[in-house]
Amino acid sequence: MFKKTIDDNKQLLKIKLQGMGEPLVNNNFYNMVEYASKYSIVSEITTNGSLLNEKNIEKLQNSNLSRITVSIDGATSEIFEKIRIKSDFKTVISNCKNLIRAYKKKMIRPEISAWCVVQNDNVNEFRDIYNLCKEVGFDKLTYQFHLSGWGKSEWDNINKSKKIDVKSLKQLIEEVKTKGASEGLEVNIFEENLLSFTKQCVWPWESSYISKTGDVVPCCIIGDEKVVSFGNINRSSFKEIWNSENYQNFRTDIKNNKIPSYCQNCYKEFN
Repeated sequence: MFKKTIDDNKQLLKIKLQGMGEPLVNNNFYNMVEYASKYSIVSEITTNGSLLNEKNIEKLQNSNLSRITVSIDGATSEIFEKIRIKSDFKTVISNCKNLIRAYKKKMIRPEISAWCVVQNDNVNEFRDIYNLCKEVGFDKLTYQFHLSGWGKSEWDNINKSKKIDVKSLKQLIEEVKTKGASEGLEVNIFEENLLSFTKQCVWPWESSYISKTGDVVPCCIIGDEKVVSFGNINRSSFKEIWNSENYQNFRTDIKNNKIPSYCQNCYKEFN
């Protein structure tokens, strides 16, 4: 199914080999990266870091990934393991250091970045997370404040108790950005899915998400074919699905600010 997606879409520029789980548990992962790279399609991943062992680090170095992002949601074992259930903070940090150390030997290497989803449980470690990522040696650190509900109202309700007031952190954010600029660690705030009627979603025209079942889902913020699917590549070509009446109607609705319920979590007007 992956090969079919590539074979039918030679116009692809980039693939993020990422679903709702950990990409490195997929036994075909490295073959998928290699197959995509044959057609000059770059690949990237986000990993929880737990499987960045010696064997996988060696394989990663021999792959053509353009970016490796590791989820770093805490600066201490207590907070990190509270958010990332059944994780081992010390192992993940050790793995990240080993990964970065190994890549320093290569002249051409992927960007190795950290990603932190800021919420009530870890907001007090905001500055410490930066210090940790600087110590580990990441190229970039991205903070994300928006919590996705994956198009499901029950998760939107759960997330309301975890959200924080970003405005209250404005000074701290600027402090960390300034520190990063002077110390060589790029700091970004992820705002691509903070949408409004004047800043509309670009996914319907530029990208899509193909689930493990082959369903074409509007975006990775939803990432679940049970919420919405425009078709399945096992039954239709991607081109047919991409140009289908349903997809075209979806794009028209987005342009006209008739935002479907499963997309409203990204729009400020609905939050």
